[in-house]
Amino acid sequence: MRFAYKPSPHIKARVSTKDILNTVLIALIFVTAWSLVAQFINFGTDYVLRSALIIAVACVVAILTNVVFYLVKTDGQKFSSFVERLKSTVPKTKKGAPLITALILALSLPVGTPIYAVIIATIFAEFFAKLLFGGFGGNVFNPAAVGLVVGGITFGSQVILPDVYAGATPLATISGLYGWRLTDATGLGFIAGYGGFIPMLFGAVRGSIGDPARVAVLIALVFMIYKRVLDWVVPAVYIATVVAITGLFSLYLGVGIWYPTLHVLSGGLLFGAVFMATDPVTTPVNRQGRILFAIFLAMVTLVIRFNSSHTESMAFSILIMNMFVPLIDRKTANITKESTTMKAVGVCIAFVIAISVTLGLTITLG
Repeated sequence: MRFAYKPSPHIKARVSTKDILNTVLIALIFVTAWSLVAQFINFGTDYVLRSALIIAVACVVAILTNVVFYLVKTDGQKFSSFVERLKSTVPKTKKGAPLITALILALSLPVGTPIYAVIIATIFAEFFAKLLFGGFGGNVFNPAAVGLVVGGITFGSQVILPDVYAGATPLATISGLYGWRLTDATGLGFIAGYGGFIPMLFGAVRGSIGDPARVAVLIALVFMIYKRVLDWVVPAVYIATVVAITGLFSLYLGVGIWYPTLHVLSGGLLFGAVFMATDPVTTPVNRQGRILFAIFLAMVTLVIRFNSSHTESMAFSILIMNMFVPLIDRKTANITKESTTMKAVGVCIAFVIAISVTLGLTITLG
């Protein structure tokens, strides 16, 4: 007997893959629009135009990469003309969801990223991280995270742009001046310098293009949960673990509750938790696997953030955890609904390991 095989994501509800992609795209367009409006209010026209240019370049390059790929890769199909061959790439390109990858990538990039770096990042995200693995559903690594690491970080720092697009972000300032070992005086003074947590929540600080849309990201999360296109467990457990670990570290430092709040509102942590860590293709299949994935994702994020020169650690941590997804799936595949005790013990052990590794490495390395 032959069984039909189809790569992930595997849909258990009545919603189709097309419905999922359309819902995520709507959420991303909403976040993008919110971000551009907030940038115009806080930073002016030049800042918005630069952000819009990066977003447009990423979207165009993502689509063109798919079109060129499927023009070359015809799978032996014969065409009577080039126009017919070009038309055949349209459904394949739509199925690959290039706009979703492009928007996630663009919103994760700093406003000062050179255009050539945006092009390189998008090509890596679409071609090397997705199309070479068979397209959407066959990729092993999160495409946007691959593009962000390769293009945005590796090449993006090689060109210095005018100050209107640049400026020290909260993450860079904290890491460079304090190494996250803040006191109440320095920490609260630092937060006051940005106007407090409310301006940080609404993105009145320089950083990635999507940073001004933190409120929109939370609204989009509620919308996608309502539409049942993502599992709320991953972002909830991830953020809760970050808060728990940084809360314990704040006790070690002897500082207030502002410390874990600062971590959550700094950088692309919220955006990555909602739009990157929830990718159905590169995250575990079942609920317990996703909980373990989120806990260890928070651990890796904080280890990199505390002990590395790369302040924006979300992309690195997602790629590292993507490598462990097959192992997590194998270890949690046979856990039934009745084995509640086993689930609870596994989650508790993972949480203890995450806390021990993060705090142990950070305190030891100083």
